[in-house]
Amino acid sequence: MTEARAGRYATALTLLRLAPSAANRQPWRVLKQGQAFHFYEQQSLKESRQGLDIQQVDLGIAACHFGLCLQEQHIAGNFGRISEGLPEAPPQTYYRFSWQARA
Repeated sequence: MTEARAGRYATALTLLRLAPSAANRQPWRVLKQGQAFHFYEQQSLKESRQGLDIQQVDLGIAACHFGLCLQEQHIAGNFGRISEGLPEAPPQTYYRFSWQARA
């Protein structure tokens, strides 16, 4: 996504992209749909066999970067889960939660 297309979310998306991850895989994928950002976890085969999904911790850290940046910029919104109307994700990529802007 270009910075111009990201608009007021550009800085938060940059911080999301720069968030650290345990194995330097940045296993999160975020899809923008209107004023919502849907967070997905892209699981590697190696991680999914271990029983402990450290990538969910990575996803949480990335979401924290995103959410705290928006809070600092006074852009109101909430994290939560939705069950309908989600964009389709690639294989081994699972929906976890969304961030929705408040009007």
